[in-house]
Amino acid sequence: MQQCNLSDLSGAQFPFTDRRGGMLVVSPGSDGEVVFQRSGRSYEVVANTNEATSAHAMPYDRRHQTANDELQRIVDGATPCSAEQLPSILSRVAQRHGSSETSYSYVFDLTNGLLYLYAWHEFSRFTCFRISELLDVDAQVFYEIGGLHP
Repeated sequence: MQQCNLSDLSGAQFPFTDRRGGMLVVSPGSDGEVVFQRSGRSYEVVANTNEATSAHAMPYDRRHQTANDELQRIVDGATPCSAEQLPSILSRVAQRHGSSETSYSYVFDLTNGLLYLYAWHEFSRFTCFRISELLDVDAQVFYEIGGLHP
């Protein structure tokens, strides 16, 4: 077994999911350990706050709480799930100023194998990727986030 120093990744979070709805967030913990988190919900919210290390993490972070509340309304059937609803939620939780300003947001549609990427705070425009095509790439492909929208 090899040990790794994760101190430079203290704010990082890596969400993993599959098309059946299994979700997991992997992140460095406060003591350098790797933390595996499952919410038990049918959706996952990941924002700038590392839930494993921050005292202000979910459910106390306003952005996490707002996103969770809105998504739970969709799950409960109180709000319809639509192409307009999800960007509206992203817009309400985007951080618009400061050192942690939101530079991109994304939504995975695992049923249809799509990734919707929104650059900066332009939630009326998106770039859609087929997840299968992204996974078929032989080498790294770089996209300029600001240049994704025509």
